[in-house]
Amino acid sequence: MIRLSLFSLPSAGRRLGAAATLLGALALASVACSDRLPTGGVAPDDTRPTVSIAGGTPAADTLIAVSVTAHDDLGLKQVLVQVRGAVTLDTVITFNSVQKDVTIPIELAAPRTVSPGTTVTVSAQAFDGRNNASEIATTTATVGNLPAPVARVVSPLPNTDVAVAGSSFDLTIFGSSPVNIRSLGFRISGAFTTQDSVLYALPFPAEASERFTVQVPASARGDIVIRPFLRDELGQVQPLPTVPGDSVVLTILSTPPANSRPVVTVGINNRIETTDTINIRATDPAQIASVSYEVRNLTGDLLANVSAPLPATSTRTSIDTTLQLNLPITLIGQRVVFRAFATNRQGNIDTARVSGVLRVDTVLVVAGVTRPLPTGGVIADAYYHAGKNRVYMSNIERNRLEVLDIATLNFTNAIVTGSRPWGIAPWPRDRSGNVGDTLLVANSGGTSISYINLNSGVAGQPTGIEAYRYPLPNIIAYTVTSERSATTGGIITTRTKYDFSDRPQWVAATCQGAATAGSPCGDVVAVYSTTPTGGQSTPFANRGTVRYENLTRRSSHFFFEQAVGTGAQRSDTLEVERYAAADATGGFVGSDSLLVPFLQVATNSSGAAVPFSVTVSIDLMAFRDTTFVRNSGNFRRAIIGEGGSVVGARAVGYDASQGLDPTGAIQGFGYRGYTLTLPVADRGISRPADVTDFIANTFARVRGVGINFDGELSAIRGDSTFLLDATLRLQGLLQTSGGNAGFDFHPRNTGRNSLPLSTRLAFAASTEPVIEVYDSYCFQRVRQIPVREPIIGPIKAAYQAAGNNIVLVGAGSRGAVIVTLSAADPSLATSCP
Repeated sequence: MIRLSLFSLPSAGRRLGAAATLLGALALASVACSDRLPTGGVAPDDTRPTVSIAGGTPAADTLIAVSVTAHDDLGLKQVLVQVRGAVTLDTVITFNSVQKDVTIPIELAAPRTVSPGTTVTVSAQAFDGRNNASEIATTTATVGNLPAPVARVVSPLPNTDVAVAGSSFDLTIFGSSPVNIRSLGFRISGAFTTQDSVLYALPFPAEASERFTVQVPASARGDIVIRPFLRDELGQVQPLPTVPGDSVVLTILSTPPANSRPVVTVGINNRIETTDTINIRATDPAQIASVSYEVRNLTGDLLANVSAPLPATSTRTSIDTTLQLNLPITLIGQRVVFRAFATNRQGNIDTARVSGVLRVDTVLVVAGVTRPLPTGGVIADAYYHAGKNRVYMSNIERNRLEVLDIATLNFTNAIVTGSRPWGIAPWPRDRSGNVGDTLLVANSGGTSISYINLNSGVAGQPTGIEAYRYPLPNIIAYTVTSERSATTGGIITTRTKYDFSDRPQWVAATCQGAATAGSPCGDVVAVYSTTPTGGQSTPFANRGTVRYENLTRRSSHFFFEQAVGTGAQRSDTLEVERYAAADATGGFVGSDSLLVPFLQVATNSSGAAVPFSVTVSIDLMAFRDTTFVRNSGNFRRAIIGEGGSVVGARAVGYDASQGLDPTGAIQGFGYRGYTLTLPVADRGISRPADVTDFIANTFARVRGVGINFDGELSAIRGDSTFLLDATLRLQGLLQTSGGNAGFDFHPRNTGRNSLPLSTRLAFAASTEPVIEVYDSYCFQRVRQIPVREPIIGPIKAAYQAAGNNIVLVGAGSRGAVIVTLSAADPSLATSCP
C-alpha cells in the first residue's frame, strides 16, 4: 500500500516501500479527465506544463531519492511518477487546489538484497486542468543515490567530424561508475554496424578511457550512430535500454573534398609538468599524415619541436593521440608558448584554432609529476621507501596500498590490506633512521595493523604482500569516582565503564633502547590514535584515544598521562584492562592483563607498604577525532596533535627511550625508595601543551602534525604552523596558509639551527598550487615550488636511495604529486641571514 500525503505541497520527502502496490493502474501517456473545456470569450489554455527530475539525498544506502518539480502557468492538475528496475512504482499526485509550482520529494525503499549502485529508471509527466501534457522527463537513479554511471563519446565530435568510405577513424569512449567498470565499449548502427569493447581484470576501475580504431566499409553511405556503453561490477549495462544515452551521429562521405585542411584540437593544462602528456586530436576527410607540436619561450626561441607521423598505410581520417613533453627542468617556474599542428595526405597543414583564430597557449612549467590513482579512491597517508624507490599510499576507499615506482613514475601492483587503511609507518631498525622492508598500516575500518612485506608479491613484480594482520586488543577503562555528598558530607563511590573504539587511525613507529645515533632498535612500539564512533560510552561519543602497542612483546599502554590530576570536589580513580584479541590462527596475541590497577601497593627495601592509585580528570582522558600521530626519523620520539577546533586542543610528546616509571613519581607519589608492584605510567609521555596557548584565532583547526629527524622540533599545523621543542615549548610560527594539512621537515632536520643550512628547511602544502618552503631558524618562507594543483592531503619528504635527491610526495585531488629535488636545486637553499 502506498501511503502518500502529497496534497499539501511542498512537503518533506516520502519514503515508499519497494513491495508497495499501486492503488490503480496508471499510464504516463494518458490520464482520465472529466473537466469541461473553457467556453465563451476566454482564450483556450494551449500552454503545456513542464516537469523535471533531480536527484535527492536518501537517509540510508537502501533508498532511492528523487525530487520531481512541475510548473504550469495556470495550474497543475496531476503529476504522474513511474519507477522501473530493481524498485517499481506507479503513482499519481492530484491537486485539489491551484498549484502552479510544486516540488515533490520522494524516497523509495529497496530490498536489502539489492546492492547500492543498482540503477532504476525514473519518469515523470505533468498535466494541467485542460489535460495538456508535459514532455516526459526521464532520468536514472541508483540505490543509495550513488553518482550516476557515465558512458560517453569523447571523440569524434558531433557536427564537426565526418567519416569517409574506405577510411578509418579514432573513437574514444570514457566511462565512470560508482560500482566500478567491468567492460567499456560502443555499438555503431546505421550505414554499417559494428561493436567492440574492452574487458577489465580485477580490480575493476572506477573510471576508464579507451581508444578504438573503426574501419568504415568502402560501400557504406549515409549516417551512422555511435552509442557508448559500460557494464558495471553488478552486471548492469549503462545506459539502460529505456534511457536515451549519449550518442554521436556521423555522416559518411564517398570521397574526401579537394584541398581539405586538418581541424586540430589540443588538450593542455595551463600548468604543465616537464614530462607532461599532451592530447592532440586531428581530423580531415583527406586522412591525417602527421601531428606535431612546438614549445617556445616568450621571446620566440624554440625549446621543443616534436612530430609524430602516421604509417604510410594508415587511412585514418581522425586521430586522437597523446604525445609526451620532455622539457628541461630549468624551465620550471617559467611561462612558455605551446602550439599544435597536423598535416593531411594532400600535404596541407593547419594549427589548432578557436573560432577560426589560431590557438596559442601560454602555460606555466611546474615541478613534479601527477599520477592519478589507477582505480580512484582517496589517499589517507603516504610513505617513500628509499630501498625500494617506491611510494606507498593508503587508499581508504579501495582497501589497499597504491604502489608508485619512482624510476618509471608508473603505478604497479597494489597491495591488499585490511579495511580502510589509514596511517603508514616503516619498521624501524636503528637510531640512524634505517628501516626494514616491512610497513605497518593502520586498518581504521577494523581493529588491526597490517604487516606489509615489501619483498614478496606477484611473480616478476614483487611490490609487497600483507604478511600478517596484527590484531589489536580491546582496551577498556574504568573509573571509580568518589564524591562528597552535599547533604551528608559522606563519600559516595561509583564504578563506571568506558568502552572505546579500538580501530587504529594514524600510526607512528618508535623503538626502545639507547638514544645515541646508530644504536640498534630494541622493542618496536607502534603509537596510534583510534577512530571514534558515536556508540562509545558517555561522555565519549565520537572521541578517540591514543595508545601504543609493543609489537615485540605484544603488550599495550593506554595514554592517560595527559589527564592525570583531580577536579574540583571530585576524584576519578582509574583502572584499565587489556583483553587480548585472536589472530587468524586462533591464537591470542599477548594476554589479558591489567594495565592500570584500581589499587596497588608500593614497597621499599624494608618491606614497608603503602597504597597507590592513579587519579585522572575524566574529561581530559579522550582525544578528538581526528588526532594526528607522527614519528621522528630516528624513531625515538612521536608527536601527537589533537584534531578539530583549536579551542582546548592538545599536543602531546612521546619519547620511547624512557620506559615505564617504577616509582609512581609521575602520579605525585614518588616516595623515595618505594617501588610499585606494577609500573603503570610511561615517563616518555610529556605533560600536554594546550594548543590554545599558541593560537590567537580560536576558530582555527588543528589539521596535521610534523616532527623532524631527532624529534627535537615538532610542528602543529592550524591556521599557521607552530614549531615546538621536545618539551613542547613554542619556538616560533610559520605563516603557512590555512586549509591544507600537509607539512614535513627536511629529512635530516635536527633542530632550529640544523646544519648544513639546507636541512633547516620544511615543506608545507598550500591552498595555492605550490609547495611552500620555510626556514625553521628564521621562520620565513624562502621559496615556492609550483605544482599542477594544490596538495590537499599529507606531504612527506625523504632522501632518495641514490645521491642526495629529496623526494616530496603529496596527495592532490587528481592523485599523487611527486617532486624530486636535486642537491643543487635552488629550492634547497636558504636565504635567511
